Amino acid sequence: LLPYAVGETVVALREDGRRAFTYETGDTVVALAAGPQRLAVATVGGSVTVLDAQGEIVGEETFAGEIDAVRVDRLRVVVQRGRTLEARGGSLQRTWLLPARAQLQDLGSNRIVYVAAGRAYRIAVGTGEQRQLGAGTLAQAEGAQLFVASGRRVSLTRFR
Repeated sequence: LLPYAVGETVVALREDGRRAFTYETGDTVVALAAGPQRLAVATVGGSVTVLDAQGEIVGEETFAGEIDAVRVDRLRVVVQRGRTLEARGGSLQRTWLLPARAQLQDLGSNRIVYVAAGRAYRIAVGTGEQRQLGAGTLAQAEGAQLFVASGRRVSLTRFR
C-alpha cells in the first residue's frame, strides 16, 4: 500500500495506483507508515490507528505526546516523540532515548533503524542493543540489507 493524507482523510493506493480504501480519522494526520499488509496512521494528540490492507481497524494505541514519526510491521508499531522512541506490539513495550535530532527511518525483522549526526544506527528490538551501521542521512532496510543515502550517494550494507 502507498498511503497519503490530506487533513483528516487517509487514502491508500494499491501497486497499480488504484485506490484500495479511504479512511476518515476524525483528527489531523501527522504521520503515516505502510508495512506488510498494515498501515499506521498517527493523529494529533498522540493516537495511532493500525489498519489492515482493506482499511479495517486492527489496533489502536495512545502515546504520551505528539508523534513525529511512525513505522509499522506485522507485529508492532514504533513511534518517535522528540528524542523518545517507543515500540509496542503483542507483549512488547519498550522505550529508548535517541540522540539529539535523531530521525526514525525504518522498522522490520526485529530491527529499528534511525539516523543521527550523519550516521545510521540499528536497534535490536528484542535486546535493545544499538549498533552504528554507516555514514548517511537517510536509511531504508530491505530484508537483511540496508540502503544508506548521503547526498547523492547511496550505499548498500548487510545488517550485522
